[in-house]
Amino acid sequence: HFFAFSKASMCVRNPMPSMLGFTLVLIVFLAAVAADVLPKRYLCVSGGCQLQPPGTGTSGTLSYGQCVLSCEQGNLWPQPSTPPTIGSSLITVSLNGATCVSNNNAFLQAACANFGNSLSSLVPNPHPGAVKIRIVFSISNLSVTTASIDNDESYSVSATLQGNVLQVTISASTFFGARHALETVSQLVTFDDGAKTLTMPSAFTITDSPKFRYRGVMLDVARNYLSPQTIKDIIRTMGYNKMNVLHLHLTDTASFPVEIAEQPEMTRYGAYSSDKVYDAATIASLQAYANSFGVMILPEIDAPAHVSAGWNWGPQAGQGDFILCADPQGTGGAQWASDALEPPSGQLNIVNSNIYWVLGRVYDSVISAMGKSGYFHFGGDEVIVGSDNTWAACYNSSTLGKPIIDYIAAHGLDRSDESTFYQLWENFATAAASLIAKSFDKVGVPGRKIHVWGASGGSSVTYNMITRPELTSVLPPEKFTVEVWDATSGSIAPSLIQKGYDVVLANYDYLYLDCGNAGWARPGGYWCQPYHEWYHIYDMINDVQAAWGLSKQDMKHILGSETLAWAEMIDESNVMQKLWPRSAALAEALWSYEAGATWYSADGRFHYWREVLVRRGIAAEALHPLWCSQRQDNACTLSWGSPQGRHGAVNPASEEADPMDMMDSRARESPKP
Repeated sequence: HFFAFSKASMCVRNPMPSMLGFTLVLIVFLAAVAADVLPKRYLCVSGGCQLQPPGTGTSGTLSYGQCVLSCEQGNLWPQPSTPPTIGSSLITVSLNGATCVSNNNAFLQAACANFGNSLSSLVPNPHPGAVKIRIVFSISNLSVTTASIDNDESYSVSATLQGNVLQVTISASTFFGARHALETVSQLVTFDDGAKTLTMPSAFTITDSPKFRYRGVMLDVARNYLSPQTIKDIIRTMGYNKMNVLHLHLTDTASFPVEIAEQPEMTRYGAYSSDKVYDAATIASLQAYANSFGVMILPEIDAPAHVSAGWNWGPQAGQGDFILCADPQGTGGAQWASDALEPPSGQLNIVNSNIYWVLGRVYDSVISAMGKSGYFHFGGDEVIVGSDNTWAACYNSSTLGKPIIDYIAAHGLDRSDESTFYQLWENFATAAASLIAKSFDKVGVPGRKIHVWGASGGSSVTYNMITRPELTSVLPPEKFTVEVWDATSGSIAPSLIQKGYDVVLANYDYLYLDCGNAGWARPGGYWCQPYHEWYHIYDMINDVQAAWGLSKQDMKHILGSETLAWAEMIDESNVMQKLWPRSAALAEALWSYEAGATWYSADGRFHYWREVLVRRGIAAEALHPLWCSQRQDNACTLSWGSPQGRHGAVNPASEEADPMDMMDSRARESPKP
């Protein structure tokens, strides 16, 4: 009460005695009310935690966290790939004196520090427990020190109580498996809000490994800049979810925020401001931080489309135009609507040979800083060609694309033949891939596969190399992985798999987290609808396997998947809510994949996991009222209806209309004032 009184009195300048007295009485009263709230107590009933009636004593009952540990196998997220064995006997543990035997290994020390931070976030000052934790490691290959989708991430962890010490033994092939094991152990510690202590099982054994190699999140940091701290918060949350790829869409027409030491013009002309630049020190810090959480950074420099900012200094340097169809100052009004898919417009001038030495320096810098894994994404989609007679045009516009048209005429090529433009684009792709390979050679890292965007479709305006018959000779499957972003219905992914390509699934109708927004370039709604519910995302892998008729051999070509946060309307203020907890749904689907598994079986654990993320300082979007979280699994979730297709659903048991539909209908008919 004294602390509260002191804080309150500090808020009042020269308070009158009566005012001061009122403040004291009010705070004491509120504190008393809070102290009188009846604690929630639970019993384990049929393998689930059941809330007991108000006033039930603590004898024989459990706090919710305790019940989850002893009754629901810890509610681990993602669920281990093999069933865990977790004892029902609980012990109180102390953070003071907890030991992580790292043998002075810097990577283990960083992972142990992350583990300690996760536990400390549960409660500021827990009462000391009776048992100390001691963690020892057995890692067979400590030479693997760079996060990569090629790493062995499997692990096993066991714990036994030896006197007043809980001996935790972690075995893994690499540091990255051991890091995942630490994450699992951290989820087996909960705060008992009754006793104000940390609690965990006295014995457990878990053997675990991921089903898919690539479990990612894509961040667009070009359209709206994200601070290094925000990116670190996202990396940290990825580590909690055992996700292992942060795909950074680093550049686009709107900005070029990445410092290129040998070519400072890129940020000088392309960054939004001097405080919105990722310099070398920042990138190194992000790289080290990501590595400690087992996250590989996959850098992307998109080209030849989605290019403008940072490239508009060519004429001043006597190098000619690096970009075409651009309006960098925004003085053209709605010009972009006739030469691009969104503002601002711009594409590389692929017939200007001077772009290649600049592009080579960009690749050198980015790969040196972020390419230690050997992987790189070079973009490569949505190239606007068109013609003078189409609604939009760039490369085949007599005015905006004049350098291209002049080049075609000078070389006796046919402007009316789409193959002419494809050949120019393919020549660019081949040259860019060669530059990327040289950049990997310079840093002594074996270049693995280059990632490229791919989709079905294409038109006379927007060309699509992935559908071309010569694809395998231009982008051979042994050198390229295709990230497929089209709709799952009619997707090009199955045909790419048949051609021998590995694919990463990024289908917009499941995984674009910006879907469901309002319109931003014009009213009437965003192009991608609807908002993708976590249920929908969770079921994606099983959905596409069934829809595409994929065999087990076909599934081996799916490296994994990622959620995507395109940033037209995402920035510092809302990125965490856009990503979390929905990305966690994909994380489990990829780690614990089981044919036929559905979101409903994961519903209770998912809601519990969201609460854990919030306690760890992650601003994850709310999923339902707290009332639901305090009750048994599925207390608020109906098992019927389908994700993103609920309207008009019928309860199969009663053949009656879905009450949620009726509620929504009433809301539409009687809007709130």
